[in-house]
Amino acid sequence: MNEHVKEYCENFIESPESPHFALFIKGDWGTGKTYFINKLIEQYGKDTDIKDSDIIKISLFGVRTSDDIDLKIYQAIHPFLSSKGMKIAGAVFRSAIKLGTNIELGDGKNSLNLSADGTLITQFGNDKKVSISKKLLIVDDFERASMEPCDIFGYFSEIISESDTRVIFIGNEEKIVKNDEKNREYFQIKEKTIGMEFQIEPDFDEAINQFVNDLSLAENSTDEVRDKLRKIVAEIAEKLECKNLRTIRQALFNLNLFMDVIDNFDDEDKETCIIIFLMLFIQKSMKFIENREDTETAIHIYFNAKLSYQKYCEQHIENKDSFDLNYYNYRQIRIPLLNHWASIIFEGNYRGELLKASYENEKKIIEESQENSRKALFKLLHYYDMDKATFSQTLEKTDEEFISGKYLHPGEILHYANIMLFFADMKIIPESVDEIQSRILKFLDDKKDRIIPVFDLGIMSDCYGGYAYDFKVPKVSDIFEIIKKLNDENVVNQIKINIENDLLLLKTDLSMFCNKIANEYPQHPILSYWDPEDFYKKFSEISAGNQELVFESLEKRYGKIYSNGRLPKEYCADYENLKILATRYTEDNEDCLYNPQAYIKKGIAKRWMDLVRYFEEKYPELKNNNA
Repeated sequence: MNEHVKEYCENFIESPESPHFALFIKGDWGTGKTYFINKLIEQYGKDTDIKDSDIIKISLFGVRTSDDIDLKIYQAIHPFLSSKGMKIAGAVFRSAIKLGTNIELGDGKNSLNLSADGTLITQFGNDKKVSISKKLLIVDDFERASMEPCDIFGYFSEIISESDTRVIFIGNEEKIVKNDEKNREYFQIKEKTIGMEFQIEPDFDEAINQFVNDLSLAENSTDEVRDKLRKIVAEIAEKLECKNLRTIRQALFNLNLFMDVIDNFDDEDKETCIIIFLMLFIQKSMKFIENREDTETAIHIYFNAKLSYQKYCEQHIENKDSFDLNYYNYRQIRIPLLNHWASIIFEGNYRGELLKASYENEKKIIEESQENSRKALFKLLHYYDMDKATFSQTLEKTDEEFISGKYLHPGEILHYANIMLFFADMKIIPESVDEIQSRILKFLDDKKDRIIPVFDLGIMSDCYGGYAYDFKVPKVSDIFEIIKKLNDENVVNQIKINIENDLLLLKTDLSMFCNKIANEYPQHPILSYWDPEDFYKKFSEISAGNQELVFESLEKRYGKIYSNGRLPKEYCADYENLKILATRYTEDNEDCLYNPQAYIKKGIAKRWMDLVRYFEEKYPELKNNNA
């Protein structure tokens, strides 16, 4: 695409005659100007007339004065020259470059001079002289300098007109000119300095090939895998209308970091995650999505309409909310890690263990839902691919499975409600929204004791098995709230059963018991679920040393130690039983004389009472209610 530019630049650099003008390589940010130049100069080396040491490449990013440019060139020629103790005044150094003046450094053993033919000669100590002929000076980031553009041209004008050094400027000209007056002055001086200028067009195919090959994720990949990744990147860039190669490079760099998370995912899910990651990262970089809340919508827009979030909103400007959660157009697509993409993209949350565990949980849910053959409900979620006969058969089968009680997980029930209410609202089925709602509410009432308790329904509130719900469908939110309330009751009942069984571990596996007390059943007042007399009896039968371990676990649970005194309000229900146990334990204390066990228990009794006071300090109303 830019071959003619490359050919001209080669002739410009290699010509035996001095052009006495500079080139300007122009283009928007991220279109590949620097990439083009790097590819151009990498062909020069030890086997060519122009060596690596003949080329100086500097960036004008942030330079404010000519002395800053001096220093940039100075540092680029040789790192040793810019080291501490070898600093040269910028103006002196610029004079040496331009006029060939010899510079004596320090003790006279080190010297720097420019010969009449433009060759820079350096000698350090007793080392032999090294001839470094500077044939090419590349000046990048022209528009990022804090100097006025005309002053930059003025700085380099003498080098361009009076030496054999070839100069190539690189910049985004649209960002250089600021107003009409400056505009005229800039173009007047530019006309005297620049002999030829070129607009670089992004060479996506070549750049993407190079980006993919540079990634470590491609090192052990087959040609087929690398080719597939290139096609994915190219399609995403096309659909999102992204012409910024730098943005694509950044997205691929971060994908490289993220690949460890999805490396062991199923092939289809891995490919889906790669597409989502690149698509969202690019949209965030281009400011097409700026809020976490837009993430899920952007995913569905891309997979359904192959458009960016911004483009879709522009096309639906009269009804901007039409696709935010517009179930009329949504295809029900399973999205791995659906609940995590906002955190991944906006917070760089690539925590491997958390995301891998979440994915495994999603797979487990799907596997459980399949029960040897896939449940009709999950087939029905792909209704958009069905003809009339297939849809009718799948719908009938789904209703049969629902009525028979095959869907007892809250996620399955909610998906059934979601899809059936959608069909009713769209008049795809003869039943009304109210009739569907009544049928589901009756099911929940009849099967409430059999519905599977989900200990963290919050994680499932947005999706189940990687499939999202649509809470804009009429009545879905209402049914979710009913399911949530029912699930909370079932969870409490299940925990009460579990906690009774856990109490048996006091004698059989103390370590496991302490771990459960400290860490399991968060936000649940487990002490209130135990009969205090039963707990006290079992607790008092273990040794004083083991009692200390159990009590420390309670202190951890309630945040008295290791958690900066954080006591969730949900634990207030434990206060009554805690007070009963503390009083009982204190009253049962024996005389400590000749009795070390009693001495230890006296200390434990004090800790019981301290824990009671800790509750009262955090929530004074507890003490007032018992006054």
